[in-house]
Amino acid sequence: MRVSLVLLCVILFWGDSLSEECVRQLQEDVDFPGSDILQIFSPDVHHCQLACTKHHSCLFFTFVRPEWTRDKRQFYCYLKYTDSGKPTKVISLSKVTSGYSLKSCKDISSQTCLSTVYKDVDFPGSDIQQILSPDVEHCQLACTQHPSCLFFTFVRPEWTRDKRQFYCYLKQTDSGKPTKITSLSEVTSGYSLKTCQDRSTQTCLSTVYKDVDFPGSDIQQILSADVHHCQLACTQHPSCLFFTFLHPEWTRDKRQFYCYLKQTDNGSPTKITSLSEVTSGFSLKTCKDGSSQTCLSTVYKDVDFPGSDIQQILSPDVEHCQLACTQHPSCLFFTFVRPEWTRDKRQFYCYLKHTASGIPTKITSLSEVTSGYSLKSCKDQSSQTCLSIVYKDVDFPGSDIHQILSPDVEHCQLACTQHPSCLFFTFVRPEWTRDKRQFFCYLKRTDTGMPTKITSLSEVTSGYSLKNCNNTSIQTDGQPLPLMSLLLS
Repeated sequence: MRVSLVLLCVILFWGDSLSEECVRQLQEDVDFPGSDILQIFSPDVHHCQLACTKHHSCLFFTFVRPEWTRDKRQFYCYLKYTDSGKPTKVISLSKVTSGYSLKSCKDISSQTCLSTVYKDVDFPGSDIQQILSPDVEHCQLACTQHPSCLFFTFVRPEWTRDKRQFYCYLKQTDSGKPTKITSLSEVTSGYSLKTCQDRSTQTCLSTVYKDVDFPGSDIQQILSADVHHCQLACTQHPSCLFFTFLHPEWTRDKRQFYCYLKQTDNGSPTKITSLSEVTSGFSLKTCKDGSSQTCLSTVYKDVDFPGSDIQQILSPDVEHCQLACTQHPSCLFFTFVRPEWTRDKRQFYCYLKHTASGIPTKITSLSEVTSGYSLKSCKDQSSQTCLSIVYKDVDFPGSDIHQILSPDVEHCQLACTQHPSCLFFTFVRPEWTRDKRQFFCYLKRTDTGMPTKITSLSEVTSGYSLKNCNNTSIQTDGQPLPLMSLLLS
């Protein structure tokens, strides 16, 4: 073929400096024929360029792309060298891409990490082990951790030719490169991350896999409010290595919220299948600081932990209910009946609960309630006693010890904080229209420290004393509030 004018200009422009200057750009549909020193397989042109960069002699290359149809040289990567450092010939050729070594580019010559994965690309043969993986990231990590694996091929869940979905083939050759690369739909291939900075020791598998089941290998079955609790339970169990959780929307039987803790000798599932309405994952024992993670601060809306009650109190919201559980010496979990509850008059009920195992004996879906766990095991939360939140359109009726005037709810709360007996309060906001009690602040107390009743009431706001809050109980901007002068007759 005739060399195009454009290609000649490219050669003249680079001139004799090609071997010295950094040339990053790739030339699509351009061939550098001849001057081959080695032919390898590469899954894409970037791998081919990196292979040239790492090779001690390679200065430029040509890669035959997967869409090449003239013969069976798809994925061929030709590493090339000349004494001049530039190709002896440049021609137009469709479905190939050429380029230069990056040895002279700053911080590129030492690059060895091949973290990219190649969809619909197969590295056939060279298998050293076959395992099951829920996704390609797990397969790549398994290859990274295996002492001999250098590259892999993962059969994706959409594979339909046989029953090899989720198969992960770990591979090795003496050269460290695949002996063959082909196009194959529904598989993904890639390389070990052993040479990647700070990744060769990566062992954390925090991802959870929706609609994936790890059947069998059960060592214990518990109830969990969600998949994260199930994963944490697996992490804390001394033997659990992976798990499967059945979602609340599971309809095949009554196993909603079931969490199956699992273990095998090799640490991998013996079988992986697609299954809707379940989620599976791995223990976080190998994750940094994961094995010691015990905090379950999440609350679960429209989830009930029925039974196991040790005390029933009133709470203005779920955060107060959770804090009450945290402070109670025996409470391990709770259920809060939200104000929108309409089945009976149990709005604002907070049920504190305990079992010997520390987990609910039953979990069900129930609208208009919220459940959760004590924060006793959470760092710096077990001693939290401050209830600085105020609750708009919530009334704490009765239990009044004083009634004063306050310009706003913050003043009312501070007045309660400074009063020697006040533990909680209700403030009538200025938009109140039922009578002339706008700006009334009712200071309240009970022996238990909690309201005897909580109701929804528009145009009022309620809350708690800040006596237990750090550096708050004495905050008055340097001056005490003239409480006695504000008392109403």
